[in-house]
Amino acid sequence: MAQNIFEKVLENVDIVDVVRRYVDLEPKGKNLFGVCPFHDDHSPSMSVSKEKGIFYCFTCHEGGNAIKFIEKYKKLSSIEAATFLAQEYHIDISEFDRVSTQTSTINKYYNAMDTASKFYSFLMNDENLSKDAREYLKSRGIDDDTINEFKIGLSIEDNHALTKTLLSKGYLKSDLMITSLANENEDLFVDRIMVPIRNEAGRVVAFGGRIYKKESMEKDISKYMNSKESPIFKKGETIFNLDKAIEALKTTNYLIVNEGYMDVITSYSRGVKNAVAIMGTNITDEQVNLLKKYTKNVAICLDGDKAGMDGVKNLIRGFEKANMNYSITILPNDMDPDEFIRKNGIDLYKEFITTKRLDKMGYIYEVTKRNYGAITSFNIESFKNDIFRQMKDETSNTAIETNLRKLSLDLKISYDAIKEDFKQYRLRLNPNYKEPKEVKVDSNKFSVKNAYSKAQEIVINYSIADKSYFSLIEGRMGGRLFLRDKELRKVFITIGDLYDYYGILTPAEVNMKLREKEIDFTYDETYSYSKEDLEKILITFKKESLKEEIAYIKATLSQTVLTKDERDNLLLDLQKKQRELKKL
Repeated sequence: MAQNIFEKVLENVDIVDVVRRYVDLEPKGKNLFGVCPFHDDHSPSMSVSKEKGIFYCFTCHEGGNAIKFIEKYKKLSSIEAATFLAQEYHIDISEFDRVSTQTSTINKYYNAMDTASKFYSFLMNDENLSKDAREYLKSRGIDDDTINEFKIGLSIEDNHALTKTLLSKGYLKSDLMITSLANENEDLFVDRIMVPIRNEAGRVVAFGGRIYKKESMEKDISKYMNSKESPIFKKGETIFNLDKAIEALKTTNYLIVNEGYMDVITSYSRGVKNAVAIMGTNITDEQVNLLKKYTKNVAICLDGDKAGMDGVKNLIRGFEKANMNYSITILPNDMDPDEFIRKNGIDLYKEFITTKRLDKMGYIYEVTKRNYGAITSFNIESFKNDIFRQMKDETSNTAIETNLRKLSLDLKISYDAIKEDFKQYRLRLNPNYKEPKEVKVDSNKFSVKNAYSKAQEIVINYSIADKSYFSLIEGRMGGRLFLRDKELRKVFITIGDLYDYYGILTPAEVNMKLREKEIDFTYDETYSYSKEDLEKILITFKKESLKEEIAYIKATLSQTVLTKDERDNLLLDLQKKQRELKKL
């Protein structure tokens, strides 16, 4: 005798008959084969075994019994799928009255929500009632097709409109209170644009209501209002638009995770179908597991404000715990996806999502950089050490090198110098730290490096020889941070500080004051100093500087989130510097 409703149903249905109602099957050996309905299948890859009572797809690996097939195909819960088959095949499940009663009650709640959704849609379709709401949606770039696609509705000022309608259809006031459609005396949602929130099966479980009238926005009224939790709605177990995004996974291999449902609606209406929203900045284990059920790949793009930035950290923890693959995209100017798309267009948004992806370390780097704002000679060491602190426990050599190269570009200091600084930082924290063995450098490159090092020493000598030489160097090179060698850079900066403080100094006086500061540099008195020779040396430095600036701009274009104007300005700057380099 069957112990539960599932056993009873499976004992009385033929899986071949169940599947054949939805998929054409052809015999092949012991089993039957058909085109799998759960992925973009072009040749029969789903096997159905009458003997074993199971189906299995050899491509997407979806499989299970007859109840599982209906659950997946119709997007139902397992108990709903079992009840559906019992009704279809006239299987008596009255012995499981408790389960049947529970299912009946849950279905009543679903039906109430569906009726409410249709009622709100009816009001939105009334031209007189919805004129202001539609004008507001139009100003947000949401057209009639999108309104119909998402069944966006309208609640009106009559705070008993929905309650009267549902009570007239036989629902109890307790049903409306339990499903969060009404409180004890009136409708919960009044005078708001209504967005139905569906579960993964596509059934309405809740609503999000947004104010849209100017007078409402000027009052102290919550902009957004969501349904309270109910037997069919648990916020921490629901993901907005997952039911539609599942279809998009047939052609894309990842989901975009946004914060709010307006972000998703705006991007969906413009062709980005694989976006979902967690309806907040925190993600639960249940939501992570729900996403993982359909894909292991996610692209995080939350709002650019502080709450969104903090939320990313929460998502990272959740996705790492579930061993999922994730990337992060930061939008500029604290914008959320909805605002960014409306201002800059969907193409630039798609470009950011696909080409501006950051890993965890890259995200931490960008957040730290944003917190500093402009990097100057006054905070350069602090910024560098902050990045080193974030990287100290990183084990991926690829991540380390990527971010050290970013740091090199941002500070306009050679990668070798930054790498050496990081090595020394790690050694201070752990004296037993050992650098990985380096690949031998080509001898020609080594000689070039020596030549550059020699040129740096000559520049220091010129700086000591006469203040006018120092001023010429500083002017031509655009500052005091251009030398790659960390120690020589320190010497050059200190010489500048001495001239700033004392004015004109002889070489002997400069040397003496350098020694007082415990800076050891041997000044070459025998060198023949001339402005013409110095200009030739500075051309070499200028070439190197331009090459690094060009590399920096190219890296910024490929790695950083930018508005169209920022990108255009950088491209113009790139062309200008490339022309300058060609002339030298």
